[in-house]
Amino acid sequence: MHANILSRLAATLHDPAFIAAHRTDAKDFSRQRVLTFPVLVSFLLCAWKGGLQTLLDELFEALTGQAGRVVTTCALWVKAP
Repeated sequence: MHANILSRLAATLHDPAFIAAHRTDAKDFSRQRVLTFPVLVSFLLCAWKGGLQTLLDELFEALTGQAGRVVTTCALWVKAP
């Protein structure tokens, strides 16, 4: 059951139409970066228990299987409209 939910969620998060529907600007999520739309949504769905950098490190270790700093908290700062 959980595998089915996760596979449907993954398919939705990688769907170009879904991503386009949730952009606030045409340039949002248009470049290929480490912090992609699916990774960002996965990060936001994580239970926030510790520091932001620790959570980012744990998420990317779980996604890639490799320990180490992939992104920093600066990647999450959003410019106010």
